[in-house]
Amino acid sequence: MLDGEFGQSLAVSVTEVRALLFAGQPLSGASSMGALRAVECRTIGMTGSGWVYAQYLNGSIESDGDVALLYDPEDFTPVTIPLVNVRWLLGEKAKEGEISAEEASSALGIAKSLNFRNRRHSVLLKQWKRGLPRRTAAALEAHFAADRLDHWDRKRLDALEAVQAALS
Repeated sequence: MLDGEFGQSLAVSVTEVRALLFAGQPLSGASSMGALRAVECRTIGMTGSGWVYAQYLNGSIESDGDVALLYDPEDFTPVTIPLVNVRWLLGEKAKEGEISAEEASSALGIAKSLNFRNRRHSVLLKQWKRGLPRRTAAALEAHFAADRLDHWDRKRLDALEAVQAALS
């Protein structure tokens, strides 16, 4: 299980996960709602994998809003940026020394202040340019180029890893 729609009748519930597990069906989750459900249902046998799962498991994130995003209903292209992706990008840039831990914390605070419906690329960049040193905002802006977005889409990376593991 990877993803689902929040607030929809199609979202996979804990009750449905429990029914599958109690029927003896193995189930693993990653990436988004799958990671959240894997943490919620780990005591009854659901397994999880990936960075997002680990963040829910260790308590670094707790809200389903951290993985929420809006997408274009015609082609399913993401329209907003999930907070988990921002967290991961900022953590990586701080580890690499491209930005400081304090700048990463400030940038995350700015991103958190935006409702997931408003966390569009342009809005986030505008807020970072207003609230961060110019050098920091420019360093982060470089990652918003269309050809670089998939490189830090942590939900996507976790999903690809989970699918690859399932096929092995």
